Amino acid sequence: MSERRRSQVALVLCGSFNPLTYTHLRVLEMARDQITSTSGVNVVGGLISPVHDEYSRQKDTLISSKHRVKMIRLTLSEQEDNWVQLWDWEVRQTGWKCTSEVLLESERVCRQLYGPTVRVMLVCGIDMLKKMADPECWDPVDVEYIVKKYGLLVHMRRGYDVEAVLQEFPEHYRQFIVLVPNTVHCEVSSTEIRSLTGRGLSTRYLLSDKVATYIKKNRLYRTSPRNSVAHPTLVGYTHIHSPRGSVVGYAHVSRGAGKLGVYTPPPRGGSTGEYEESDVE
Repeated sequence: MSERRRSQVALVLCGSFNPLTYTHLRVLEMARDQITSTSGVNVVGGLISPVHDEYSRQKDTLISSKHRVKMIRLTLSEQEDNWVQLWDWEVRQTGWKCTSEVLLESERVCRQLYGPTVRVMLVCGIDMLKKMADPECWDPVDVEYIVKKYGLLVHMRRGYDVEAVLQEFPEHYRQFIVLVPNTVHCEVSSTEIRSLTGRGLSTRYLLSDKVATYIKKNRLYRTSPRNSVAHPTLVGYTHIHSPRGSVVGYAHVSRGAGKLGVYTPPPRGGSTGEYEESDVE
């Protein structure tokens, strides 16, 4: 079957990209491989959609979209295959947009770029899928709309019981969820990049050299936000889980002493959460 006649799909990856790493690009690449090999569709493009600066109310390590967008551009400029593009629609809006709004607008844009029959699919990690099952984090109405209208390509990661996560959703949702095997275990996170940078350690081969230079030149990720210890003493962290398994906080571990910080997200419709910190023996 010719590519013109095959079903056309555009992939959308939403996130902070604080900063964009090669892992983000690998997730898109593996998602493209999986949907192409299992469904025979023609993936016509991929969009990277960074979150609005307003999201920093919930994630205070988030830096300005001016820098995040620039770093995405620098990374993509090094790629010979330009099937992945930056799509900065959300950061240009007056405020944060929920994922369903982002997907609706991306569908309109993709149909202008690739034709009126192109289908949009959301690419996400298993960690995000787990959060989508929690009504305190995601509106169930939004989740149903996203899953059924667009479908999900879910990147699997070590440490997650995939079957247990899927069981938190109605059985009929499974037909709209495509699991993406982690064919190469490259799970370098933006959090780890920020931690290495803050401690003055090398990030080479984990992200673009151009981005590493940009971070150094603009002294990004050098300051310690209120929810982390000063970087010279930071040696690690761990997530804290609620009884249901969702991440509700983290523990920063320093040499000889630690700080335990728990961030409680705002109630639905609220704008600010609560943060508590205490010493740990």
